Amino acid sequence: MRQLRLSPFGRRLCTAPPAAHTAPCSGKPPESLRQPGFDYDEFYRQAHARNQDVPKITPDETLEGIPAADWAYYIGPSNHIYLLVFKQMELLRQKKAISFSAFLFGHYYFLYRKAWRPGLACMLISLVLSVPMYLWQMQITESPLVAGIAPGVIDTLVYISLALNLVYKIFCGMYGYYLYKKDSAQRIEKIRRQFPDMKQRAFVLSAQGGTSMMAVFLAIVFASVVSEFVITLLGPNTAALAALLPF
Repeated sequence: MRQLRLSPFGRRLCTAPPAAHTAPCSGKPPESLRQPGFDYDEFYRQAHARNQDVPKITPDETLEGIPAADWAYYIGPSNHIYLLVFKQMELLRQKKAISFSAFLFGHYYFLYRKAWRPGLACMLISLVLSVPMYLWQMQITESPLVAGIAPGVIDTLVYISLALNLVYKIFCGMYGYYLYKKDSAQRIEKIRRQFPDMKQRAFVLSAQGGTSMMAVFLAIVFASVVSEFVITLLGPNTAALAALLPF
């Protein structure tokens, strides 16, 4: 049986030995398995026509003036998906491309992808947006540190922070690909200038690019440290905060 897989540049490849098949990997079922009355030729003709609208990319093609091969080495896992998205963005001349990973995980997504500048910037934004909620927790537990702030002020700040947090999430989801692309392009260009030899450059691109679970782990540790610090600022009435928990 023929098996299909994608190359780093989205090409469909046959993994079975040449002797195992004589027809190209078209995906069509053999005559013995075809259902009578169904026009398979027309079905695959339409599917092929729709496939022509999907952007293609070759190793020698450039994005942001950088060869796709260098992009593939730097991006690492799922590079063919990112390359196709980047190509689509260039064809449409737009910065928006929906990334559910960036929407759901925010700065953790950028740090995982080693996009340090947008990752750290988004982490700082997320921390600032969390301040009203921390103040609210301190107020609920009757902390003397917020005794001089009117309850209505903190409540208003919480509502504003929740709204801004939603805007922040949507922004990350819509411009996550673009921010990652721009940050990566700058780093790749720097590596290309320092390592003109392709073999050396491929090694450096793979080492400095790719993904980093360690960065995500450190970000989670940082968030835990901040939470522990906020706990030390809470007032004596922690039971009032515990009573708000749904369990």
